Amino acid sequence: MSVEKIISTLEAEAAKEISAIESESQARLDALRAQADQRLAAEKSRLLDQAETRVRQNVDMKVFAVKSELKRAELAKKHEILDRVFQSALKHLSGLSEAEYLKLLERLMRELPKKPGAIRSAKGKLSLAKKAAAATVEAKVDSEEIDSVGGFVWQSDTLNIDDSFEQLIRQAREVSETSVAQLLFGKR
Repeated sequence: MSVEKIISTLEAEAAKEISAIESESQARLDALRAQADQRLAAEKSRLLDQAETRVRQNVDMKVFAVKSELKRAELAKKHEILDRVFQSALKHLSGLSEAEYLKLLERLMRELPKKPGAIRSAKGKLSLAKKAAAATVEAKVDSEEIDSVGGFVWQSDTLNIDDSFEQLIRQAREVSETSVAQLLFGKR
């Protein structure tokens, strides 16, 4: 064989081998690209899912915060209304006529223990307290008055009963606040 034929044969075989290597390399490269595209798509999907979850959680937290703030504001408003209701009751008690006031004092004094004690009247109501006490109990009415819009405090050696209007309203509120709230705002 001539050198040219050998060279030509070698060149042809080299070209075939180069072509096969190029084809094999291209196939590997295509496979690697496909794998990379799949991994990229999976990672993109995972990142989008995570971002969507974070956004949903963030929105849920903000909705919860707004709802909580609204609930707090509603409760504060209801509490304010209840305060006004009980303040109105105290104002009504402080505005009783002398006859109504005397009748109320007598009723409260009838509930006092039947033992020696002293009564301290609300400021400016000493004479009415003396009248009520004379009609109902055998208790001494002190000239020392308490700072209250009405009512009295009864004291013995072992017992202290606060029947001031402020205390009576506080007690009434403790006992009836839930039912008053249900009456005003309905059941929840």
